[in-house]
Amino acid sequence: MHIQNTSNSSLYPTSTVSSGTAAGDNGSVGTSFDSALKELNDWIKETPEQRMEDSVLASMGLTRQQFEQMSGPEKEKIAEKVRETVKKELRAQAEQAQAQASIKGVAAAASATNVLDASL
Repeated sequence: MHIQNTSNSSLYPTSTVSSGTAAGDNGSVGTSFDSALKELNDWIKETPEQRMEDSVLASMGLTRQQFEQMSGPEKEKIAEKVRETVKKELRAQAEQAQAQASIKGVAAAASATNVLDASL
């Protein structure tokens, strides 16, 4: 379908993109959607710790499935690296939360001091 611009008589094609509800001849849209939906559902079911482990594995170029298929010694070596990285990340998050709590405490104390000074 074409739309004619009346100001200069040029023809502009309109978009022929479908809404994505129907798949092409090979069904790739439906397959891609099903795959993405399964991936999302699997991610939702994971705990934050599992997500962190998956992230560490991904940074090493591995998926959880590849990790699960590894041999004993190789798998244990990777598992130890993942544990150490997760521990470091959790420690860093705890330190950041503690620092933020400390900042909030200092701000609250300063605010209380300002209120006290204003009332004197």
